Amino acid sequence: MLESTCTDGNCGLDAIISNLKRLDLTEPALAQKVQTVLNKKDLTSACQVLRLGLLVWIRDNEHQEILPDVTLRDWMIMEGYASKADYIKAMRQDGEWIDTLMLFAASTVFRAQLLVFLEDGSSHVLAAPEVQAMASSPILLLGNIGNVHFYGVRPLPMEEADPSTAGTTQTDFLRETCPAEDELLFRLAGALMDWNPWDASSSSDLPNLCNEFESSGPGDVLSQSLTCRSALKLLQHEAAEAEAGIDRSFALVIAKNHLKRWRGRCTFDKSRTLSAKLCMAGIQRSLARNCQQHSTRHSCLDTVRKYPKIVLNWRELFYALPKADREERLRDMFLQSKQAHDAEDPDFRTEYSVLGMKVCRNAFISITGIHADTLQRLRSSVAQGAVHGCNMGVWRARRRNKQKPADQIAGLKYFLKMWRTELPWIKRRPSAGPFTHCGLCDYLKWMIQQSRDKAARESVAEILGEHFEFQAAQRAFMSQVFQESVSDPSEVLAVSWDKMDQAKTIVPRIVALSNTQFMKGGSRLVVSLIGVLAPAILKRPLLYTIFEDQVHGADMIASLMLDVLQESTEVMGQLPRRLFIQADNTSKETKNTIALYAAAWLLVHLRGTRLQCIEFGYLVVGHTHDLIDAMFAYVSKALAGQDFLSLHEMMNVLRNKMTTTPIWKHLKDVYAFTWVSVWPRFVRTYH
Repeated sequence: MLESTCTDGNCGLDAIISNLKRLDLTEPALAQKVQTVLNKKDLTSACQVLRLGLLVWIRDNEHQEILPDVTLRDWMIMEGYASKADYIKAMRQDGEWIDTLMLFAASTVFRAQLLVFLEDGSSHVLAAPEVQAMASSPILLLGNIGNVHFYGVRPLPMEEADPSTAGTTQTDFLRETCPAEDELLFRLAGALMDWNPWDASSSSDLPNLCNEFESSGPGDVLSQSLTCRSALKLLQHEAAEAEAGIDRSFALVIAKNHLKRWRGRCTFDKSRTLSAKLCMAGIQRSLARNCQQHSTRHSCLDTVRKYPKIVLNWRELFYALPKADREERLRDMFLQSKQAHDAEDPDFRTEYSVLGMKVCRNAFISITGIHADTLQRLRSSVAQGAVHGCNMGVWRARRRNKQKPADQIAGLKYFLKMWRTELPWIKRRPSAGPFTHCGLCDYLKWMIQQSRDKAARESVAEILGEHFEFQAAQRAFMSQVFQESVSDPSEVLAVSWDKMDQAKTIVPRIVALSNTQFMKGGSRLVVSLIGVLAPAILKRPLLYTIFEDQVHGADMIASLMLDVLQESTEVMGQLPRRLFIQADNTSKETKNTIALYAAAWLLVHLRGTRLQCIEFGYLVVGHTHDLIDAMFAYVSKALAGQDFLSLHEMMNVLRNKMTTTPIWKHLKDVYAFTWVSVWPRFVRTYH
């Protein structure tokens, strides 16, 4: 049953307001505010409040995707607006007819589905992704007559409902009313998903589908190819999410309508390179070039020169594939040639085939339009044994991580107003980093800045480059040792450890009282955190805690070495033949004679066992930042703004906040290895 709405351009907003009244929505605050203004003032004021509320959401969420690969900002450009500011300026005018973005914003803000009935009897569902994931959500009913007027729709009473449609679900009804031209587009996209462009007999239906698609509506070759690419991406997204158990039926319906609406118009950012590849004149120029390199005459292009339309049709289909799919098919072609020649020989001979013909490399480039650098790059990756990692699920996850969260984010000016009082633990970071700088690096950089002689600057730059190469070689060697340890930890066990800054782990800690004299002047428990990574035997990091009642320094490190070796023996059931320790380059704790003598003492007492060697690896001072420091950054992030009154509460915070839960051990036994005066006599006795 239709409900009349105002005729001043605010009909869409009026229809939404009538649904808010029908459903008696009071959440979110915008719904309650609109109804309050409607009761106290008039409909025009309520429409303006609703319009501004939806525009505020669009302003703060311009990077959210309304369709796969199509953000709200992209949609504004498709609508013909130069920028977001131009769109908001036009849409905020009273009486401006609302568009798809405003309806999408209404679905997100009110957490509701929008069911829009058209004049031909069909209907379309518009629902934001978070609404689709909800178990149940309210439905706003609207009627769109000829894209010129919105009506509010009220459900008929049960006794007046049409029994022929009473048992049909919304999704089934929408799929039944899908336009035929859209089904043709998605049939073509579905055929391209499994198409092998190098085999002429891989899909016999493609030529017919392509001809039907070209004749279904106006549009140049480039727009048709890009439209088919968007449809193919949509099907890939649907297939990937179907495997994950996510229903994309609502999004698929609106995406089909989007493709139908914009197919005949120049709505894509057309690449000049792709325009040249899909231009008949450009194809003829490419085919006119000779493909031979030496005196031997080639006839690879003789056939296609007579029928350039075949090349254009092939390119239209090939460049309708997304870039990742095109590269994957090229890799498959090189991989087949490599397997047919010799799987171990990197200099395999590639057989190029296209349009059912075997051609030379130059002819292949002329026909396909693929750049020679692209062929060389992909062939080299196959020769080196690289695995194609652009899986659709991985690609979608990486893209989703780049998007801003769906929650509304406050503007910078609001953050600057409240952070000093609401977030006192956030401190302004100084320009210099907290880690120790490499003195040689700083000195050489200073010399380069001060010198006016170009030759002198180049000479110093070469010295700096050699220094960088040296520390890079150190890191490469240590990385190789850790890889060997992962392969066989019983032969070599690689371990890295470091100690965290104590200022972050003082117990108890109450953030709200951190700047008071009570917390600063009182005696508190200083907890030192020692991080240990042993990726060969432990998938989670080890976090050792030690209090001030124990001696820090070389005795602590030597005792830690004993405990780590005991822990690894319990995990593996045996001692490793070689123990490699990557430690911080500091003479206070690790790089001193006491730690080295402790390792020698341990080897002497374990003579006759599997343990034969203990090695220490020290990076150059100022270049020691590694995975341990990265783990400490996660620890600092987890503890930021958290209150804890005991050590157990602090470790519970780390367990709850960190994705990779650390293993907690308290270093209770610290042995006195500082009796250096005894070492010479000890060594003479056992040597």
